Amino acid sequence: MDQQKLHILATTAFVLITLDSLMVYIGKQIAATILPVNMIVPLILAILLVIKGKNYLLPDKTNLTWLAIAVLGFTSGIFTISELGFPRLFEIGSAATAFITGYIFAKWVKDENEAAKPLMLIGVLYTTVCVIAVSKILPQYFPIIIKLWAHNGQLIERPEVTTDQNFQIFYLIPGIIIFSLPFQKIRFSLAIYILLGSLYALAALQTRSGLLIALGLVFLATISPIWAKTLGKWKLYVIPALGLLIAIIFLPSILNLASGIIIRFTETDYSTGLGRLHSFLYLFEKIYNPIWWLPQGNKEFLELTGNIPHANPTAVFLDGGMFALVAWVALTIVPLLKLSKQFMKSKLDNLAVMLFLGAIGAFLAQLSLNVPLMDQVWLWAGITNGILARNKINTYKNTHARTETNSKISNNNERYPKLR
Repeated sequence: MDQQKLHILATTAFVLITLDSLMVYIGKQIAATILPVNMIVPLILAILLVIKGKNYLLPDKTNLTWLAIAVLGFTSGIFTISELGFPRLFEIGSAATAFITGYIFAKWVKDENEAAKPLMLIGVLYTTVCVIAVSKILPQYFPIIIKLWAHNGQLIERPEVTTDQNFQIFYLIPGIIIFSLPFQKIRFSLAIYILLGSLYALAALQTRSGLLIALGLVFLATISPIWAKTLGKWKLYVIPALGLLIAIIFLPSILNLASGIIIRFTETDYSTGLGRLHSFLYLFEKIYNPIWWLPQGNKEFLELTGNIPHANPTAVFLDGGMFALVAWVALTIVPLLKLSKQFMKSKLDNLAVMLFLGAIGAFLAQLSLNVPLMDQVWLWAGITNGILARNKINTYKNTHARTETNSKISNNNERYPKLR
């Protein structure tokens, strides 16, 4: 089986993980059941392992070691946290599977055109379903769950579609980052559709963090050509002008749609920014105590606040102890810093820039959420490290090719010396 067919399998695994919440949503409407997405992906990876071997499938030794340490940390939580049971092992295995899937997808994908196809598919599907659902066009086929919250004694409706409102951004990121690629008529048209649909859905879902991250990714995609010129410098001028024009024309509709989320931006109680700040600082209250290096769970935090901590570094530490936290830093923050350095030095190609932006979005999204074992978090961690592995391979190939070329030139000069 050639490399292209192998990558179709890897891409299928990637798409299945990114579509998991949508497949569950549709499955419930069709047959009131949950499709076993998490069981299909390991089967695909097993096929890849048999066909191509461990060198194709498994990350390098460093990443594999850190992944094993993370698994060890979270597994130890089963024995130290009373409310956890052995079914937790399936969540741990699913997260590890997601990491490996993201890694091989980013490492072996050919170029940005090949990667854009599944990303556009994911973006179009999620955007379409979310827009139809929150618009209440076909409620019998695309239902929403209404959550209520209070503002100054008044109950306000907040819709939910395929997943928790604040988690929805994870599933929209793959489509949004298409916006960063060079101009192609069909692709750019789909990117605009995905972007506007995503912003509409996120505003309707009243997710502040999701909306800010989506807008932040648009901003990064717009200025990326400063460091990656092949993405097209026209974005620096056209996109801001186009955005301003749309905002002016549709300002009344935008304000009407965004009324709910505008109110949420004015909230300053514990459940919002203050709670997230305390969740993050709680990590530094406990990290210096060796007793807390073993997983302790959320019990004390729940007793103090009535909530679980909405900061993933804290969630990872409480559920997986020091082992999981250090591994999370090594697999998430360290590679992002490396890619940031390469990006600023204009050493990333179009594909790497696009996936790098997606990794930034996923990282920012998890900072205010409790998602220590969410597949999307570990999928993007795998993608981040896969980009680095791909860059290393390309650097080696380019260096080797230059060496061969210089060697041939040198041999030709020796064989046919210049006449003097």
